[in-house]
This record gives sequence, C-alpha cells and structure tokens, in this order.
Amino acid sequence: MRFLQTLKKNPALTKTIQIFKDPTAHADAVTNAGLTFFTALYKFTDKESASLNKLRYKCYLRSAYKTTAHLASLPPTEAAAQQHPLRVYFQVQQWHGNEKNPEQCGWKKTKGGLQPVTTLQPPAPDAVLKLIACKNSLQMHKDL
Repeated sequence: MRFLQTLKKNPALTKTIQIFKDPTAHADAVTNAGLTFFTALYKFTDKESASLNKLRYKCYLRSAYKTTAHLASLPPTEAAAQQHPLRVYFQVQQWHGNEKNPEQCGWKKTKGGLQPVTTLQPPAPDAVLKLIACKNSLQMHKDL
C-alpha cells in the first residue's frame, strides 16, 4: 500500500521506476532509482541532503526523544538500501523473461540456494568492531 501511496503523492516517481523494466539498465541507474524511491517512501523532502543516511540520522534523533524508540522503523542505511533495488530489478527482469546474473543483482549463491546480500559494508567501523571484540574477550576471561 505504501508503495502505491508514495507513487500517488509523487507522480514523477512513475518515470523514475521505469528503469526496472529496462533489460539493459546499468546497476548504478537501478540503485539510484531505488534510493530516490526510498527517500520518497520515508517522506524525505529536503533536496539539499537527500541521502538515506542523513534521513536515518534525523529519524533516529526524533525517535530518541520519544519514550519508546522503534529502531525497526528507521530507514535502511544507504549501503543496505542499494542492494534492494538490484533484487527488485532482478525479479522484474525474471517476470519479463530476461535472464540476469543473480550475483550481480543483490543475491549471493549458497549451498541452500540464493540468499539476499544485505549490505556490502561492515556493521560498524573497524575500530568499533575491535573495541567490541576486546571487551567481549575480556568479559569471557572474567566469566571463566
């Protein structure tokens, strides 16, 4: 429903999403169209800083002042959101009978079949991950 509501409120997006039907579309164009749709979906209208990461941060700040924060309602990070339009493109192309390489369209092959690529970036900067690993290591030694 939100997809259709977003299209009704932003008629220009209809042209933007036509890229998903183009069998020769470049991955960057598909990703950009998807990110444009995501920003509209989350009702972000500030054209100067229309990035999902900035929108995510603004939404986080707003939720921090509420008694219960719903982190699941935050927009995805740009790195995560870049993978979704590629998967949508793959699916639309399948429906149109066009064979595409799933591994170039947001999927990875595993023993169990195809799995979505959630992001190409680490969950946090290396320094933060090392800090967490060090604290966990120290805590494990204390628990023994």
